[in-house]
Amino acid sequence: MKSNFEEPKVMTHHLVSGAAVSLLAAGTINAMRIKKGETNIRKATYDVVKRTTQGTIATASVVAASSYKNEKNGMFKALASLAVGAAGVYAVEMIDKKFNSEEQVQAVSCSTENNEVVEYE
Repeated sequence: MKSNFEEPKVMTHHLVSGAAVSLLAAGTINAMRIKKGETNIRKATYDVVKRTTQGTIATASVVAASSYKNEKNGMFKALASLAVGAAGVYAVEMIDKKFNSEEQVQAVSCSTENNEVVEYE
């Protein structure tokens, strides 16, 4: 017998609510970091997108794991869905490191008439 948590509409609602909570948490943390001057808007926006994606993946795997209760081999299926979720969160982190490593970010500099060096990010 299926519980109410296993219906497709309810699963979608769990994913949307997980994404909303992740967005709210990441947005609040990065807003405070901007206010303190620890980061800029561009980096904070990127961090919010990354954290929201990770939160959505984590929520999806937890909801999937909870839907396998009372099934034959349910514990194995639940652990497998949690492992897939953990791999998804790790993949987002590795993609972030691949495309935003400090070695790849290069500042553009140019000299002015007075031989002053101006750097741009």
